[in-house]
Amino acid sequence: DKNINEHFGNIGVVVDIPIFDKKDFSQIKKAKLQYTQAKLESEKLQNELDSKAQTLQQTIPLLENSLKLYKKSIENKENLLKIAKISYQNDRLTTEEYLRYEDDVVSAKAKYFKAKTKLIQAKLELAVLYGDDIEEMIK
Repeated sequence: DKNINEHFGNIGVVVDIPIFDKKDFSQIKKAKLQYTQAKLESEKLQNELDSKAQTLQQTIPLLENSLKLYKKSIENKENLLKIAKISYQNDRLTTEEYLRYEDDVVSAKAKYFKAKTKLIQAKLELAVLYGDDIEEMIK
């Protein structure tokens, strides 16, 4: 009775399948989580940009209307200033009262230019969001 191993050769094949390799599995899971996180961050940023663009699109017409109103206000205050100037020259107004009319005109112009600045800024921000050429807008 000889040993069975003496008559038969040993042949073995070792197959290493990484399916159950914990290290590789955890790296795959980590990569999927990073991808999901990056995708959510991208979607969040896109939503923020869309919201900002929508707000700017709604703000621009309001600012344009404000400019028209400020322009009309300036015209009215300049007309009042002309009347006040004549009254001042005829000694019907004090210097202080006349200067209030001057101040009203300057204040109205300041409000106009402040609104105009906001309008330009809103248009430029919108152009940046849409990737428009800002240099062309400025010209």
